[in-house]
Amino acid sequence: MARNRPEMAKKKPKPPAKRPDAAALKRGRENTAKRCQEVAELLAKEAGVTTIEYHASLTGKAWLKSKRIKVPHATTRRRLYVFAHECAHIALGHTGRETSHRQEYESEVWAHESLRRHGIAVPKVETTRAKQYVAHKIHQAVRRGAKSIDAEALEFSRSHWSASVKRWLKDNPGSGKAQPPTGTRKKKNTPNKEVNDVTALITQGADVAKLVTGTGHDDLTKWFNLYLGVEVESGSNTHRAKVLDIQWFLRFFFDDAGGYHCDDWTPGRTKTFKSWIRKQISDKTGKRLAPSTCRRVFDTTKHAAGWIHRQRPFVAGIPFEGIKGPSLEDPTWQGLADLEVRRLKAAAEQLLHLNTRANQMPRRNYAILLVMLDSGVRVFELADLQLDQYHRRTLKNIQRKGDEVTASIPLSKDTCEVLADYLAEERPKGPGPLFQSRARKPLAQQDVDYILRCIAAQANSRLPASENIQVSPHVLRHTALRKWANTKGVPVCQYS
Repeated sequence: MARNRPEMAKKKPKPPAKRPDAAALKRGRENTAKRCQEVAELLAKEAGVTTIEYHASLTGKAWLKSKRIKVPHATTRRRLYVFAHECAHIALGHTGRETSHRQEYESEVWAHESLRRHGIAVPKVETTRAKQYVAHKIHQAVRRGAKSIDAEALEFSRSHWSASVKRWLKDNPGSGKAQPPTGTRKKKNTPNKEVNDVTALITQGADVAKLVTGTGHDDLTKWFNLYLGVEVESGSNTHRAKVLDIQWFLRFFFDDAGGYHCDDWTPGRTKTFKSWIRKQISDKTGKRLAPSTCRRVFDTTKHAAGWIHRQRPFVAGIPFEGIKGPSLEDPTWQGLADLEVRRLKAAAEQLLHLNTRANQMPRRNYAILLVMLDSGVRVFELADLQLDQYHRRTLKNIQRKGDEVTASIPLSKDTCEVLADYLAEERPKGPGPLFQSRARKPLAQQDVDYILRCIAAQANSRLPASENIQVSPHVLRHTALRKWANTKGVPVCQYS
């Protein structure tokens, strides 16, 4: 018998939260600054710091012998964290006997514990930057030929390991084992467990050939999947590109061999694939694949074939033995002529007076144009630049493609003047991305492309259609690289 359900009482809508007024926000900032300064005094006393020098940058430095630190004023939680990190070096007595990455790891832990002990919540961004910094120190140690890496520092920075560190762990099993953290909650969107298990086994020195068993031992697709899971970071741009390259080969192999048996891959079939790939039509452009694309597909497949052969030898030997890749013509230069560069600069100067709305930020746009022409950075490298990476007319520690870091790139006097004008007049105060919106948000790569097209539109407004300037971040990179090649004799191919 059905029961009569009582009517549910209607929930009253919650009143909108009252936003604090300007006076309340000001009082809150003042109270936070006062509390942070009190904690900073206590930390300096605990660590035994004798001399404190203050500066405006969100960075710090410690001198152990004189017990002196150089830090920002501890008026916010982020500034207080930098203060605590430098106090940690003094308190822990870091003399250089321990490795750099171990010292930085200990300092990050000390800073976290000290702030929490005094009731100050550590900003999430500082926790992330701490892990990134320790990972960077580990990366440096690996590049310098380290024989062992501290396990606790490895575990602390696990989510930010570079490709070089992962390769080092694979080649040196047991030299820096990092056990999974205890008590951590598993994320919902986790990568494929099979890939994770395989990567762990490879790191520990397992026999890869035993991971593909049964009928799959002769299945070429299984080996390609294992190759991608072990050799390439899942979800990265490199992973996506390699998947597309291997798909081209598997499409050819199935049509030519009628299946995916490993032993059907012979040097003769590789030669046929080399001719076949040149005739294929791109799904994206509707034209034949570019020679550079054919060469990339060939090189990706060649690398995978060598890896598979080391695990499961092919009957006919290495499929790419003695076979050269598709030839490449000399790449055409895609940069701008000097006249076009001058016209773009003039257009950006005109927009300084035409774009008067606050959200248009013409000084920032002009600075972006000049920085890209001076430095030749890629668009994602420009978007990732932080304020503290610009110092004394130089861009510092630029994270490049493939986990490479460029120590410094000098900028011209004109570029620095425009940058200084942008920093003083338009950029919101405080740390963060060097180039950002009025709402303090970092610029996306599409935003940079749109900014350059707006400048080009102003330059093209009085030009005939035949002389219109087509500009993009990549075109500016080509322009900068050609300038370096002409003035300094640096081969363009070394930077492209």
